[in-house]
Amino acid sequence: MRQTPRLLYILAAALLLAFSATEVQAQKKTLRERILNFLDSSNVKGTDPQYIALPKKKWRVILSTSTDQQYMKMDSHLEAPEAELEDDQTIDFGMKIKQPVANAIGLWAGYRGWGLGYSVATSGTKGINMSFNIATPSNGVNIRIHRYKFDRPESYLSMKSSDFEMEGYLTDGSEAMESPINIESFVFDGYWVFNKKRFSLAAAYDQSVLQLRSSGSLIAGLMFYYQKFDYADPSNFLFIECTNRIGRLKVYQGGIGIGYTYNWVPLKHLTINGVMMPVVSLFNHVDSFYYNIDDEWYEKEDLLLDYPEMTFNKRQGTNGHIRLNIDARLAVSYWIGNWFMSAIAQMHSFDSKYDNVDMKMSDWNIKGSVGVTF
Repeated sequence: MRQTPRLLYILAAALLLAFSATEVQAQKKTLRERILNFLDSSNVKGTDPQYIALPKKKWRVILSTSTDQQYMKMDSHLEAPEAELEDDQTIDFGMKIKQPVANAIGLWAGYRGWGLGYSVATSGTKGINMSFNIATPSNGVNIRIHRYKFDRPESYLSMKSSDFEMEGYLTDGSEAMESPINIESFVFDGYWVFNKKRFSLAAAYDQSVLQLRSSGSLIAGLMFYYQKFDYADPSNFLFIECTNRIGRLKVYQGGIGIGYTYNWVPLKHLTINGVMMPVVSLFNHVDSFYYNIDDEWYEKEDLLLDYPEMTFNKRQGTNGHIRLNIDARLAVSYWIGNWFMSAIAQMHSFDSKYDNVDMKMSDWNIKGSVGVTF
């Protein structure tokens, strides 16, 4: 029986490998095309072309600047029998934390509204200030993480009883604390737009689509807020005493909201957006960390030589009442040929009350950008 030459086997194997390689390349090309088609159509799928359109150019580079500030206020009211006070004695304590205005500059590059960016702080408090945003025709997510130290609070103290009264500032913000207050905050803001056929938030906030005609929509939101407020150091014993020996707080809030948003197009290529959404906090919880302070320290002749010894006592969780908070935004976007400019302003406001402690926090951010498509 005649044997097939080995050369034919080798040739057949080579042809098979070549065919397989061609098929793999074709599949890779198809996958790439599918990804690009998805990115091209994801923001306009199911929309009315008379209201929503894609920019002609697909790639883009954006230079941006941002300015933000966080403000917090804490008030506590102590009286017997909750606190270890005389029957007719009361203590009111207030603290204000106004973070210096922070500025940053950043660069972003990507395809349509998808890409990566990086920003560098130019002024403000040292720490971490991160944000993450996604916008689609019907929904979006905004995440913000803030972590920093603050050493110049304003604090007020009022002590009253039948035979004694004292009030005034403990600190006026002019001098730095020996041990700064550690502050952390996390905000998750997710939303759902009902009229995605004729309205898109992306037109005003990331310019991945164009709003051709004015239109609005009801908007529903889901928000989660967390904040840590830590001043548990012996050098801050006065603050701790005035808050019923609480040295650290962790605040959690989760809520839902419904509001309205509108894209106004007074001129071609100009879009002005506004969002107003009240948020009802259904989950409202705080963890209070209590500390023991050595009472014998107060009997010393010279209290300024050192600070009292302080040890952790207990952690107590408290559920608060339903609260009403506000989520508000304003954005302007304008196109000139392949170039676009935008300005965005956003504000969050949170209000919490637990037993004898009342906390308020507001956070605002302004962002301006210039981009080009190609």
